[in-house]
Amino acid sequence: MTQMKTAGRRRRVMTNAEVKGERPKKKKGAEIRNIRKKMEMMKLDHLRKADIAETRC
Repeated sequence: MTQMKTAGRRRRVMTNAEVKGERPKKKKGAEIRNIRKKMEMMKLDHLRKADIAETRC
């Protein structure tokens, strides 16, 4: 369950912990690296998909 939390003009989706009002779990070094890697992969994946779509036309 994610809710939109507005602060002035900056909009950001709340994490599940924030919605429930709990303290966010602290990320350890490896977890942060994994998340970064995942984000990077998603970005690359998106570009690759766009590229495939373009070449197919």
